[in-house]
Amino acid sequence: MSYDISQKPLNLGYVYQTLCYGGENEEIWLDLGAKVVNGAKGGNNFVLLAPEKFLYLWTHGKTFLEAVNGGFNFEVMISRIVPILSVRDEDIESGQMIFAGDNYYSLK
Repeated sequence: MSYDISQKPLNLGYVYQTLCYGGENEEIWLDLGAKVVNGAKGGNNFVLLAPEKFLYLWTHGKTFLEAVNGGFNFEVMISRIVPILSVRDEDIESGQMIFAGDNYYSLK
């Protein structure tokens, strides 16, 4: 089923993504009615711990921007500590989150 964006926009609130190259589809989400959306700049290897940390921060009063970046930064930090999860600078750069919409959107 397709959605005609000329119809009334959906009330999505926010779209949190960890998928690779998610930053390339942000405008589509805004057109569909999202207030804010994030996505990875390129390939993203930070998908194990970042979502849980994002949810914790998001539900504890942080803005979307703070919660998304907090989750990403938390997983990067853990990846640098745990040798089996070795991370390269290129991985961090590629996985950086980019945003569209109201970065200061929050649940409050």
